[in-house]
Amino acid sequence: MNQRHSIARNHVAQSSQRLRLRLLSGLAYYPLLVLLLIVLALIHTTQWLGLCSTLALLVLGWSLFWWSQLYAPRKSNRSVPMALMWMTLIAFAYGALHDRQVQQTRRQLMQWNQANAQDNKEPKSDQTWNPVVVQGTIEQTLRYRRATLQNQATSNPMGLDDWQTLSLVKIQKIQTQDAWSELSLSASLVIDGKKSGLFPGDYVEIYGHWRRPPAPSNPGQFDLRSRYAELGIAAQFKSESPELVVKIRSEPPLRLDRWLAIWTHHALIAIDRYVWLDQAPLTAALVLGQREQADWKFQEQMLQTGTIHMLSISGMHIEMVALTLLLSGWMLRIPKGLVLLGTVCICTLYALLCGANPPVARATIMLAAACLARFLGWSSCSLNILALAGLVILSQRTSVAFEVGTQLSFLTVSVLILTFPLFRHRTIPIQRLIESKETSIGKSLRIFRSLCWESMRSSFWVSFLSAPLVWYSFHIISPIAIVLNLVLWLPMLVALLSGLGLILLFWIPPLAWSLGMACGVSLWTLSLVVDIADHVPLGHFWAVCPPNWWSIGFYAIAFVVSVWFGTKRQIGRRTLLWTLSCWFSLGPLWLLAHESFKRTGWIPHASELKATFIDVGHGTCVLIQTPDQKNWLYDAGRLGDHQRSYQPIAQALWSMGVGSIDGLFLSHADSDHYNAISGLIDRFYIHRFITTNQVINHPSKTLRHLLGKVHQKNIPIETWKSGSAIHAGKPWSCLAVYPIDGPEQSITDNASSLCLVIQFANRRILLPGDLEDPGTKTLTASPPIDVDVLMAPHHGSLTTKQDGLIAWCQPTIIVISGSHRSLNQQVLRAYSPSGQKVLHTARDHALQLRIEPDGKMQWYRWAQNRWQVIQDEMVLQPPA
Repeated sequence: MNQRHSIARNHVAQSSQRLRLRLLSGLAYYPLLVLLLIVLALIHTTQWLGLCSTLALLVLGWSLFWWSQLYAPRKSNRSVPMALMWMTLIAFAYGALHDRQVQQTRRQLMQWNQANAQDNKEPKSDQTWNPVVVQGTIEQTLRYRRATLQNQATSNPMGLDDWQTLSLVKIQKIQTQDAWSELSLSASLVIDGKKSGLFPGDYVEIYGHWRRPPAPSNPGQFDLRSRYAELGIAAQFKSESPELVVKIRSEPPLRLDRWLAIWTHHALIAIDRYVWLDQAPLTAALVLGQREQADWKFQEQMLQTGTIHMLSISGMHIEMVALTLLLSGWMLRIPKGLVLLGTVCICTLYALLCGANPPVARATIMLAAACLARFLGWSSCSLNILALAGLVILSQRTSVAFEVGTQLSFLTVSVLILTFPLFRHRTIPIQRLIESKETSIGKSLRIFRSLCWESMRSSFWVSFLSAPLVWYSFHIISPIAIVLNLVLWLPMLVALLSGLGLILLFWIPPLAWSLGMACGVSLWTLSLVVDIADHVPLGHFWAVCPPNWWSIGFYAIAFVVSVWFGTKRQIGRRTLLWTLSCWFSLGPLWLLAHESFKRTGWIPHASELKATFIDVGHGTCVLIQTPDQKNWLYDAGRLGDHQRSYQPIAQALWSMGVGSIDGLFLSHADSDHYNAISGLIDRFYIHRFITTNQVINHPSKTLRHLLGKVHQKNIPIETWKSGSAIHAGKPWSCLAVYPIDGPEQSITDNASSLCLVIQFANRRILLPGDLEDPGTKTLTASPPIDVDVLMAPHHGSLTTKQDGLIAWCQPTIIVISGSHRSLNQQVLRAYSPSGQKVLHTARDHALQLRIEPDGKMQWYRWAQNRWQVIQDEMVLQPPA
């Protein structure tokens, strides 16, 4: 027994000594990497605990350490603790900088909230646009994006082909009555239509509308207000026509960004003129970083195939350009110093031209540092250079540490450094001797096979290690990306280099024509391959992401195993692969187990019924989560943006843990009730599709296409009418009360809406779609049904009176799912004839009703990124 204990103690001592040596070697060889890790740890600690608590923890930790050193039996080398202490002090400076930026953001958000509270003395949405005339200075290069809504100022009948112009304006004056008042703030600018001839420094007068950045109104929605507060943007401004933006004067051309904007302007003209096969917008996205110009459907395809990083300027683009310049200089035998200097200067200008986002800045800083070390003859470590880039970027804005684009950029590069053979491959002497006896053809084939294998392995590691972060951020896993990124590398390189040549040599028409042809053909090939890959079975999966502890655990295990076993030897890589594979498999297993436990009632609150009215503007989407933990969706659509209408709904469903929909109801054939269904079908497993005969037989081409997609996905279709029900007689039930069974009549789509009554614990919710006369009269002629909650028909519209419906069902609370246009005193008065309480998604954001088994009802609204209880005094009351 004592011998076993002795062996165990020796093993523990050896392991501790091995870990200590590894940590010391890591500090010696990778000091900047260690510093970056400490900085990131303190930034995150400051984010969650605050600066004072972080400082207290640091003081306590170092005090205990030095106190223990005073009583240590033997004095150890204190150079390492001193180095770590200095690193901690530097990291604390980053933490203080982050706390300062966070406090500035919070003060800005508080000012906006106070201003909204003052404005909301009258019924008003924080998304309301107010007319205004301002004067200010253009501060950014003009960018263009496809408008998914038809621009009213254009005569183009094909509204989906319209464009919008984007920029940033620093407002200096605002018109109040007949005078101009001084003002100083930055605002994002959106102009309906293509506006040209404006460059940074131009002083302009703008007629349009503005508003404060809106707060998130749904679970899972991106917090645009906080991002704008971080960037110092205080308002959103939009103008309905390019003619409403008038240039007053121009600034002397002394600004670098003005020259770059002029260059971009001429480059876009050349791209439109010379690029073949209608690939000009994609060329602008790939070469100039104007990703907004790419077609939205193609952007979705690239996201689904895991190649979306190719569409926006990233570090990979800078690295491709730098590698091409270095190889060209070596082949032309240009002096080393001149090649390195030229490469850094050209890539820096290109980064500034494209906006210098964090991934681009990372690649540019790494390139400059590597070229400097090469020129001076210093030995350099790629991981230390990567860490240096991270420290420089964090010194500008610490919040980039929380941005998924920056995280993916640094993660990808670090994985490539540790796995790609150019960074780590060393051959033994006997192997070099064998290779020296090969013929030139055999050597070329061996190098090609080795490069393909190593590239595939590196692509696998990049995709595998980034999968949890991508899954958490975008709710998608794309196995097809492992192969596709390698296949698309060559056409993308050709497109990028020919596109760069085009924007540099557009003043030579024959050469520009050739470069435009090469760029257009390569991008057409890239688009074709992406489209094929998007339709490959099992190429990508949409799914709810496991909880945060799973993602954190994955990367913590990856770090520990990499430090302990290393990644150079095969045993270390195998250990890392098997360990991470086992942990990764826990994610899907946890999701399955969690869903099973919910449906069996083992999880608390599984016995309540939830009805969530998602804020979609002028549209409808109601999620019913029943006590047996099934998910039912009533309508899914919104007015306006047909291509992206599914986004707020999908994000809300994923945020609430919904991965499948047991039944999707479509009330009637209005696009603002169904134009999001197609996108939801692609992203969620839908068990059944329920609608009416009027919808099934509707002649609309858009609706026929949707029904065809439902058939293609093998989703069962059920047609309901009055009397159709689910779970009739059970604790909860869903009953159709309209349309009444009988001969089909020639009535409007709204008048034939499918009306449902959801019942649980003696509480009832009536969902009437867009019901109007004569449907309303038919329904109210039947025996009345008392309900507790009524969703206002037709989004609170006053075109048809709803007094009869309200009197027929006698609701106590009425919910209006509509835009800010229906948020006014007249609407509130019309929908509260007997003193009913009125809730409106335009003001209250997403609304959730929770009904407990004893019949208790509690309302919640989405505010400040969480569900908040609505008290009686917070419910909108009609005016006296």
